[in-house]
Amino acid sequence: MTIKNSLKGFVYILAMSGLFGLTAFAVSAERYFKPVVGEFKSDLIGMERLVTGPDGGIRLYTNAGRLVSGYPLFVDGVVVTSPVLGNIDGVSGDELIFIARNSSGQFTLYVYSANQILLVSSVLNAGAVYYDPVIIDKNIFVAQGDGKIYRLSYSAGALQSSLILDVGQVVGLSFQNGSSLILNYPQKKVLEVYNQSGGNWVKSKTFNLNNAIVYPVLVGNGYYYGIDSSGRLISVNQTSGLELTGVFPVKFHAPAVGSPYWAEYDSANVGYELVLPLNDGAVALVSQSGQILSDPVFESKKYNSYNNSSFDVLGNGFFVSFGYDGGQLLNQEQNTFASSLGLINFPASSTINGQPQAVNNVQANYSANKITVSWDKYLNLNDFDHFNIYRANNTSTMIDGASLLATVNNKTGISFQDSLITVSTTYYYAVRAVNALGLQSNNDWIGPVSYINRNLDPYTVLNLKLNDSATGTAYLDSSNYANNGVCMTGLCPALGYTGVSGTSAYFAGNGEHIRVSSSESLKITDAVSVEAWIKPEFNSVTEASQVIVNKRNDYELGTTKDARLYAGITNASNTRKIVKSKPGALIPNVWSHVAMTYNGSVISLFVNGNQVASESFSGVIKVDDILLLIGQFQGHYYYKGLLDNLKIYNVALTKSEIMALAGNNISTDYALNLKLDEPFLSMNFSDSSGYANNGVCMTGLCPALGYIGVSSTSAYFAGNGEHIRVSSSESLKITDAIILEAWIKPTLATSTDNYQDIINKRNDYELGIYRDGRIQAGITNASGTRKLVSSSAGSVVADNWNYVAMTYDGSLLSIYANGSVIATSSFSGLINSTDILLLIGQFQGSYYYQGYMDEVAIYSKVLSDSEILANYNKFKP
Repeated sequence: MTIKNSLKGFVYILAMSGLFGLTAFAVSAERYFKPVVGEFKSDLIGMERLVTGPDGGIRLYTNAGRLVSGYPLFVDGVVVTSPVLGNIDGVSGDELIFIARNSSGQFTLYVYSANQILLVSSVLNAGAVYYDPVIIDKNIFVAQGDGKIYRLSYSAGALQSSLILDVGQVVGLSFQNGSSLILNYPQKKVLEVYNQSGGNWVKSKTFNLNNAIVYPVLVGNGYYYGIDSSGRLISVNQTSGLELTGVFPVKFHAPAVGSPYWAEYDSANVGYELVLPLNDGAVALVSQSGQILSDPVFESKKYNSYNNSSFDVLGNGFFVSFGYDGGQLLNQEQNTFASSLGLINFPASSTINGQPQAVNNVQANYSANKITVSWDKYLNLNDFDHFNIYRANNTSTMIDGASLLATVNNKTGISFQDSLITVSTTYYYAVRAVNALGLQSNNDWIGPVSYINRNLDPYTVLNLKLNDSATGTAYLDSSNYANNGVCMTGLCPALGYTGVSGTSAYFAGNGEHIRVSSSESLKITDAVSVEAWIKPEFNSVTEASQVIVNKRNDYELGTTKDARLYAGITNASNTRKIVKSKPGALIPNVWSHVAMTYNGSVISLFVNGNQVASESFSGVIKVDDILLLIGQFQGHYYYKGLLDNLKIYNVALTKSEIMALAGNNISTDYALNLKLDEPFLSMNFSDSSGYANNGVCMTGLCPALGYIGVSSTSAYFAGNGEHIRVSSSESLKITDAIILEAWIKPTLATSTDNYQDIINKRNDYELGIYRDGRIQAGITNASGTRKLVSSSAGSVVADNWNYVAMTYDGSLLSIYANGSVIATSSFSGLINSTDILLLIGQFQGSYYYQGYMDEVAIYSKVLSDSEILANYNKFKP
C-alpha cells in the first residue's frame, strides 16, 4: 500500500508538469509538497511540522524532528496537496486542511483537529486540484482544474461551498493583503487582479505577459514575482503590468519549481531576498533587483529530505527563526520554506506596502526615575522601517495628533526608556510600527504609568499588621480609617507566630477568619489593590479554593489547591471576573508576597513582585454594605496557613510599587535558584530567588529526589524524558547578561543521548553536555543569530560531581568547569527573549540528561572569575 500510494503521488506531479507545458524535468513528491509549521498540538512544546509524505499520508513531527505517535494520518486515497493550517471553526487552535484523491479520481477536502478527529470533509466535484488550498479569514479557497474557484466556509458542522469565479481553465490563486485576488494561468500569458464589489469578485486589471506564470505568484514591494514555463523568475509591476527587463527574467542553473518566498538573508542588500527551490534540489537566493547572490549554501547545496529527521538536529537546526500567523498565504509559504531548510530568518508578515501588523505586548513600567516602555520582538518585518513612540497624559488624546516622543530605528529593538518625566504625573504610551510609506500599525494607548514617589498611607484603607496580642480577639487596623477586625469565639486565627515583620496569624483551615465591618472607606469603586504576605499550606484535605480576603465578591484575593493565585472583581453591572495565575505560582510552606490590582480596565496578579497574570476587565467596582472577610467566605473556602501584613488600597499600585513592597524577599542576583532539596515524591520544585520561578514536573516524567547532593539532596534524571518545567516570566527574559550554573554528576553512558540538555529556554540561552564530556553553551541574540561554544572532550567526568557554568556579558560567551574558564568565543547582541518554558533535563522531547543534578541557578548578571571560583568552592566535594 505504501508503494502504491507513493507512485500515485509521483505520477500525479509528473502529469502536472506535462499539463502546464513545463520544460521537461522531474519533480519528486518531496520537492513539490511543502511542509507547514505552526503550534498545532497544544500538548507539544514549541512548533510542529506537518508534511505530506511520499506514502501519501500526513506526517506530524515535533520541533525536534520526531514523528508524533499516531501519524502518518491516512485517508481514502493519496494526499495531493501540501498540508495547510487555519482556524476555520472560530474555536481556539488551528485545524489541519488538505486535499486527497482516491482510486476513482475523486478529490476530497479534509479538515482534521489536532487530535486527529475528522471535523468535516467535502467532496470537490468540479475536477482535479493542482494547487494548495488557501486560507483567508476562516475561509478556504480552492481553485479546481476546470477553472472554478470556490470559497468553503465552516458552519453548523459542514462546509458551505460557494462558487466565486469560473475562469474556464487551470488557474493559480494568490491573495494580496487578503483583499485582492491574483490569478495566474499556466496555459495562458496573462495575469489578472480581482476585487470584491457588491459581494461579487470583479476583474479590475488584466496584464498581458511574455510568458505564462506556472505557480501562484508572490506579492510584494510593488511587484508580482512568479516562475514562467521555462522555470525562470519574472517580475511584473503591480500598477503598470509591465515585466521588468534587463536582469529579468532570471535564469538559474536548473529550472525553479514552486512559488518564490521572502527571506532576510543578506543584510548588505536593501530589503528582503527572494528564495527559489530548484528542481535539482538546490536553492537560489535572488535580490529584489534580480541579482543572484553567490552564497554557495543556497546556489549549490542540496538540502536534506524533510522526512529525514536527522536534518532537524543539525547545527543550525530546524525552526531557526520565523513566525507562524496562520491563514495568510504569503506567511504560510514563508514558514513552509523555513521548515525545509532551517537556515533562513523569515519574516512572519504578509502585509507588504500595507498597514504593518500590531506591536504585541506593549508595557510601561516605572523604576529608578525613568519609565521603560517595552514590547515583544517584532517579527513582522516586511516593509517595516522603524517604531514611533508616542506619549500623552490621557487617553482622550488622538494618537495621530499626539506629539512624537521618540523614534526607534532598531528593527529588533524591544524597549525605550523615558527619563523626561515629572513627579506625580500620569503618562500613557503607544508604540507603533511604521513602514517605508509612513503607514503605522493600529496600536492604541497603554497605561497609565506614573513617576510616583508617593506616600501610600493616604490610599491605604486597611492595614492589618497582625502583631496583636496572642490572647485577643481584635485585630488593629493601622490605616487612618479604623477598619479594625474581630473574630468569633472558637474561630479565631492563632497569633504570635513568626512573620515577615513581627508576628503573624495562623489559620488552621477549619473556619478561622477575621471579620471587618463594612465602611465607606472599604466601598471602593474606581481602583483597588490588595497585598499580603502568605505562607500557605496545600494538601489533600484543604479546600480547592482558599480565600485570603473577600468583600462579598466585590473584590477578592485567594489561592487554589494547585498553588495558583487568583483575584476577582464584580462590577456595578454584577459581572464577575476571576483571573488566575498558572499552577505552581505559590510554594507551600514558603513565605510569598502576593498582590492584586484593578485599575478600571485590567486585573493583574503578582507574586513576589513578579506579574503572574493579567486580564482585561472594565467597569466601576460593585459596592455592598456587608462584611469584609479574611480567611474564608460565607462559611466556605477556608484559608490554611500563615498570613501577615494584609493591606487594601483605594488605588491601583504600579508594578514598581509592588516590587518595592515585595523587595525584602527578592534577590538582586538570582533569576532562578532551584536547590532540588524537595521530598522524595515531590512534583514541585521551589525557587529561592524570590521571583517565584517554581518548577513542576509531569506525572511519569519527574526526576527522582532525595539522593545525596553537593549541599543537601539532589535530583536524579534517568535519561527517559524526566525533566523540570519552569513557566516563562519577565525575570527569566534576560537580555543583557546572564549566568547559568549547575552541579551535575552525569553517567555519560553509551546508551544515553549524545547531547544532553541541562538548561534550555528555547535556545535563547542554554547549557548542556556531550557524551564525551564536552560542555556546550549557547546564546541566540535578538537578531535570531545562534552562537554555540563547546569545550574539549573530558571537561566533565562521569560519575563525579562537576560544577558547570556559562556566562555571557554581551560580547563574550564563556564556559566554566569546576571554577575555571575552559572555553570562550566572541559574540554580541542582546539575548533573544521568547515567552516559552524553561526546561531542565531535556529540550522539546529530546536531548535527555542522565545523572544527578543539584543547585541549578540563573543570574541576570555576569560574575567575575573569582566569584565563579567562589561558587565552585562553596559546594566543592
